[in-house]
Amino acid sequence: MKKVILFAMALLVALPVSGFTWEKERGPNWSYVGVFADTLEDGTTLVSGGHGIVVDKYDRVWMGSYYAGNTGGIRVLNPDGTEASISPITSAVLTDTTIDLAVSNGCRGMNIDKDGNILYAHGKVLIRINVDTGEAMNYWIGAGSLTKPAVDSEGFIYVGTVVGVSPVSVIDPATFEVTQQITLNPAAGYARGIEISPDGKTLISGNLSSGGPVYVYTTEDYATYTLSDSVYLDKLGNNIFKFQCVTMDWGPDGKLWISHDDSYAPGGQNENGFAVLDLENKKFSYLFVPKDSSEYNGPRGIAFNTTGDTAFAISFTASKVWKFAVAELLPAGTYTFDDGLSNFKFQEIFADTLEDGTTLVSGGHGIVVDKYDRVWMGSYYAGNTGGIRVLNPDGTEASISPITSAVLTDTTIDLAVSNGCRGMNIDKDGNILYAHGKVLIRINVDTGEAMNYWIGAGSLTKPAVDSEGFIYVGTVVGVSPVSVIDPATFEVTQQITLNPAAGYARGIEISPDGKTLISGNLSSGGPVYVYTTEDYATYTLSDSLFSDVDGFPMFLYQCVTMDWGPDGKLWISHDDSYAPSGRLENGFVIVDLENKKYDFLTIPMDSTEYNGPRGVAFDNAGETMYCTSFNTGKVWKFSRSDVGIKITPISAVVPKEFSLGQNYPNPFNPTTIIPFSLKKSGHVELKVYDILGREVKTLISERMMSGSYQAHFDGSGMASGVYHYRLRVDGVSMTKRMLLVK
Repeated sequence: MKKVILFAMALLVALPVSGFTWEKERGPNWSYVGVFADTLEDGTTLVSGGHGIVVDKYDRVWMGSYYAGNTGGIRVLNPDGTEASISPITSAVLTDTTIDLAVSNGCRGMNIDKDGNILYAHGKVLIRINVDTGEAMNYWIGAGSLTKPAVDSEGFIYVGTVVGVSPVSVIDPATFEVTQQITLNPAAGYARGIEISPDGKTLISGNLSSGGPVYVYTTEDYATYTLSDSVYLDKLGNNIFKFQCVTMDWGPDGKLWISHDDSYAPGGQNENGFAVLDLENKKFSYLFVPKDSSEYNGPRGIAFNTTGDTAFAISFTASKVWKFAVAELLPAGTYTFDDGLSNFKFQEIFADTLEDGTTLVSGGHGIVVDKYDRVWMGSYYAGNTGGIRVLNPDGTEASISPITSAVLTDTTIDLAVSNGCRGMNIDKDGNILYAHGKVLIRINVDTGEAMNYWIGAGSLTKPAVDSEGFIYVGTVVGVSPVSVIDPATFEVTQQITLNPAAGYARGIEISPDGKTLISGNLSSGGPVYVYTTEDYATYTLSDSLFSDVDGFPMFLYQCVTMDWGPDGKLWISHDDSYAPSGRLENGFVIVDLENKKYDFLTIPMDSTEYNGPRGVAFDNAGETMYCTSFNTGKVWKFSRSDVGIKITPISAVVPKEFSLGQNYPNPFNPTTIIPFSLKKSGHVELKVYDILGREVKTLISERMMSGSYQAHFDGSGMASGVYHYRLRVDGVSMTKRMLLVK
C-alpha cells in the first residue's frame, strides 16, 4: 500500500496565485431537463437542505439532507423518479450505536467507495452504507463536522473538517480506520468539500470565502502535500469564482465540478451553479442552475449516472434535485469562442424610476448615447414615462427630457401615450433616429424636436447607418426588403431584398462601408444572417452565425437586436423574453466578424423577472456601456475593465523593499496617482475595491520587473466614496484607502 502512518506538513507560507493562466472555455455541454426530486404526492419532502448526492451502480439517486424536514431519512430514487425499495433509510444501526436519520439527516456530503457502497458524512461521523441493503457497515468519528469525503482509485477515503479543513484524515477502506493524516498549510478557514485525484497525488480543497480561492496540493511521496496552485483568477485577471466554492465532485470526463453559490448572501445569486475545472489544461466553464422563484438556489453537489450522460444536482436552499442531460452538439461552424472580447463589467443600475415614481423605462426597446454623452432611452410601452427620457451622464435628467411628442409638418405623434419604440440609432450628424411602430422619426439632438419622418410597410427594425449616413431599416416581420433612406431627403433611395431572410427580427446592422449587412433572428438559437455585396445592389448571404468550431451553439435564445461596439465588434442582444421562465444567460453575444471570434456578456437578473436586453450603447470615450431591458424596465451601466489606467516607471533603481505608497492627490476627482515599488520582479496585481470589498477595477495584472512605478488611475464613472486599492506581488499584499469626491 502506498499510504503510511505519517503526519505530513506542507511548509509553504505564502499563497501562490494561479499565474493568471486559467482560461474560460465554452461549455460544459449540459442542458437543464427539469426538477427530478421535490416532494411526494402525500407531501413528504424528499430533500430538506440538500447537502450530498450520489448515483449508485444501479443508477439510483441517493439524496442526503442537512435538515430532517419530514424526509424520514435518506431518500433513494430509481432513475425514473420512483422510490427505491430500500428507501427511506431511517437509521444507521451500528455495533455500539444507532443514528436516527429520520430525526436529523445531518448530511455534510456523500461519495461512493471502491466497492460501490455509500459514504455518508453525518455531522462528525462518517458512515459506510451497504448499497444493496441500505444497512450501515462501518463508522468513524472525526474531530468536528466533516467535509464531503473523497476516494482515490485504491479506495482510500480522504475527509477533512468543515472548520479549518486540515488535517485531512486518510481512512483505510479495509479497516475503516485512519492510516494517515495530511496537514495542509495554508488551508481554507472553512470548506464543505475536498477531492482527490485517482492516483492520490493531487488533493483539492474548497473554500467558503466568497470568491475562493480553491487550493490545489500535490505530492510525490504521498506524505507531504504542498500547495502547488490556487484557482483564483483567470488570464484576464477576473475572479473565476464569484461566490463560495462549496463542495466538489469529479465529472465523467475527468473535470472537477465545484458547487458555486452563496446561500447566506443578502439575496439569491443568479449565477449559482457549478464552476467546471479542467485541471490539466487550466480551463474552466460554468453551468448555471435554475433560480427557483425568489429562493436561493445554492447547489451542494452533483452526481452522474453510470453512462455519464445524465447529471443530478442537489440544492441546499431550494431543497430540490435538478436533472441535466448531455446536450447534443451541432455541426462545427467557423467561429471560435474567445473570452477576451467581453471586457465590460456591471457597475450599477443607471435608470429605473424617479423619486416621484415616474418610470424612466417601460419595456426598453432602444438606447443611444449622443455626442454630449447623454443617454436616450426608448420604451415600447408608455407606462408613465411621459415620452422619451434623456439622462445626463451623472444620471440627472437632461433639460430636453421628457420628449413628449414628435411634431411634424402634417402630423403629431404623441409619445407620452405610446412610446412605441422599435429601436434607435444616431445619424451621421449626431441626431436621433427613432423607430416608432412603422414610422421612422429623426429628432434634433440639441432641441429634442422632430425633423423628418418616413413610414414603412410594417413595424420597423432598429435602423442602421453607414459611414456616408445612409439609413437602413427592415420590418420586424420578414425583415426583407430593407429600405435604404437618403439622409438628405429622408426618402427611400434603394430597397435590398434578402434571400433567405429571417422570419422575424428586431434589429439589423450595416458595416461602415455598406458592404456587409447583418440581420437578427427571433428564432431561438438563430442563426444570425450575414450578407455581403460588391455592387451595393445585390446582397448575397455569405455567412450565418450558428455554431462554433466545437459544435457549441453561439446563441441559446433569440438574437434580438444589434449594435456596433467602440472597437468594431458587433453586440447582439441575446434573450428569450417570452419563454416560460426568466433566462439566466440573457445578455449579449459579442462577435468579431473579421477574425471569426465570439464571446458572451451576461446581464443581471432582476428578482424573478426576465431581463431581456433590447440594445446597448457606448459613451464617446468607449469606456462606459448602457444596456436597456425590455422586461425589467431598467438601464444597466457597465464600465470597461481595462480603462483609466496608465503605468509609468519612475526609476529603474532596485528598491530596498516592496512598498505601496499613498495615492495623490487624495481626496481626488477624478484622477489620481498610485505609487509602488518592487524589490524584485514578479507577477503584479493592483486592484481597486469599494467599501464593501467588491472589486471595482483591475489596474494591473502582469509580470513586472523590479523598480519604482506609478499607476495613473481615472475614476470617471465611479461614485463618490471611500475605495481601497490593493497591491499584490507573488502572494504578498498591501492595501491602502483613497477618497473620491465629486
